Amino acid sequence: MASGILHFITAKWQEIATNYRDLIIKDPEIASRIEAILRMVSYLIQGYTRKFPFSQEISELVYTASNLLTLTNDEIYRHARKLANVSSASVIKIKRWLTVVEYVEVFIEVGSARLLGDFGRWVVVLMVQILKAAMRLVLVFKHKDGIQCRPTIAPMKRDSKTLSEMNNKQNMKNDPTAQELPVWKGERSGRFVRSLSADRRQYPNLDQYKMFVEQEPTPLTERQKLAELLYTVRPVLHILSMFTFGQNSWKPWLISTFTDLSSLVIAGDTTKRTFQERQEISRRYMVLLLYLLRSPCYDNYSREKVIAILGFLSRYIPGSSLIIGPLIEYLPYWQKTYSYNWTS
Repeated sequence: MASGILHFITAKWQEIATNYRDLIIKDPEIASRIEAILRMVSYLIQGYTRKFPFSQEISELVYTASNLLTLTNDEIYRHARKLANVSSASVIKIKRWLTVVEYVEVFIEVGSARLLGDFGRWVVVLMVQILKAAMRLVLVFKHKDGIQCRPTIAPMKRDSKTLSEMNNKQNMKNDPTAQELPVWKGERSGRFVRSLSADRRQYPNLDQYKMFVEQEPTPLTERQKLAELLYTVRPVLHILSMFTFGQNSWKPWLISTFTDLSSLVIAGDTTKRTFQERQEISRRYMVLLLYLLRSPCYDNYSREKVIAILGFLSRYIPGSSLIIGPLIEYLPYWQKTYSYNWTS
């Protein structure tokens, strides 16, 4: 009896999974809409049900589920369309697991704080950051995978134009007689150039093409490996310094700031990197602004200014209070959550 029920459930699950897979392959934009709905639900839970017990945990669970669903849907589409990947199977496996850890780390932190208390939370956060750093260092030093982007596996763009170009690029590789692609990449220089048959109006900016073309990582010099090492271990150094000097001390903040700045300075020139790598370096410069929102700088200097600016925008921009109001309420929670505040 029990085995029959189990067999029925397994068969039904396989049928549902197959139907869902076929649906995603046929219309990937449906997947994007489902993921967007889940994210919106998580924002609504976080913004409007904060007084209810377990609202933070439920919100993070829904948001984590949306991210994991995005990763799953992308894998379904890549596998079905047999989209080429420049990385080896072992690198892809490590990146896949690293992305999963990145997506679940906030929920793990929030859940451990609820179950284990503050000390247990910090132990779990430290273990997660050590695990992430170890996987990234394996990618950098063993597999020569270049600069490590965040997120490790970026979500696919699923609009019809981007997917069409990705499929055309794959068809060109599989069929030498296929129509010439509008853009080609030089084997030695790595530069993207329009083909003679390309319509200039289709790609007025070649960056539009580079956005969805996966490029091989740029080999790192020893100096650049040092820079990547510093950037990778920075969260671990920050947590260890917090254990040493206390959460309210300026020393962890200064150590982390110095490590990030040193990494960017040591990395040197970024003009000869791939499009994705240059985007990652730009992102690292931008997130330096987050130090204004990180304690103790936020608690002692920038909190009142940030809230005053948000309040001004809320009063003078029609309709913005619907977004800025929950955002102001959300700031203390974002501040308290290490994985949001310090692992960007």
